Order: sequence, then structure tokens, then C-alpha cells
Amino acid sequence: MSKKALETDEIFRGIAHPINIAQTMNEALWIGDKNHKTVYVNLVFERLSGFSLAECVGKDCITFFNEEGKKIIQGQHGTRTKGKASEYEATMISKTGRKIPLWISGSPTQDGGTMGIFTNLTRLKELSQQETLSRQIIKNSKEAIVVLDKNRKIKLWNAGASKIFDYE
Repeated sequence: MSKKALETDEIFRGIAHPINIAQTMNEALWIGDKNHKTVYVNLVFERLSGFSLAECVGKDCITFFNEEGKKIIQGQHGTRTKGKASEYEATMISKTGRKIPLWISGSPTQDGGTMGIFTNLTRLKELSQQETLSRQIIKNSKEAIVVLDKNRKIKLWNAGASKIFDYE
């Protein structure tokens, strides 16, 4: 067994159950040692990044991020060395060069390393852009747009409706 494999085995001794959970969760999981080198990633991380566990092990945590993300993450190292968790947004760059916006929750481990849970924000950001566009279309439409709930109470009333019906 290689030195790296022995170190990884030492980190995961006695925590088989959490690893099983990590393999079934929806978020990407990254675990690093006290030098910020990758010791473990789950299957979601592998799919998201395009890198296999074998390709990730030993790589610095910032390897997977754009320049701005690298700065943010390096700034968070001090927080975790003080034993504190943190949350922030950063952009991962996949093996194919795809930019992936992530919400990262990082926490120190007992041995001085870090565990990070990465939530993919891509779909959320797409929905937010669609919602913004829809709101602008409704707001600026000259046509009356009125939306009622199932109890026939007005839920949406745009400027076109105000002009036609002469009510704000």
C-alpha cells in the first residue's frame, strides 16, 4: 500500500458509515488534509468536476476553481485553522472547462483538515434569471395582467391593469 493510500486509510478508519452517506448525498463532498490536499471526494464531486477520485487525491483544494474562487478559498483557510466553519460562493472549473457556480460550506476536521460540501447553483441561477425576465415582461407589458389565487384574491396586478381598470 502506498504512503498516500495509508494516510487516506488512516483518515477514514472507523467512519465507513459517513462515507456511505457521502456516496448517496446530492451535494458534492470534498475532504482535505491539514495542508489543503485532497484526500477524498464523493461520486457527486467526481461527476460535477469530471475528475476521478484518483485524479483528485493529493491535489490542492484550489486546483478545481477559477482565479477568483482560489482567492476566496485561500482567504477561508485562516477561518478553518481557527476551528470555525464558513460558507461562501465560488466557481469551480470542471475538467472540460465548464464553469460551475457553487455554494460551499466548509468545516474544519478534528485532524486539522477541512471538509467541504458543495451545492451546485447552476439551475438556481438559471431559474433566477428566468424569473427576473418574467417579472420585467409582466411589469412593462401594456396589456392588463391580473392573476388570482383559488379564492379569487388578486396575487398579481401589473401597470397595464392599473391603466385599464384605473386602480393601483
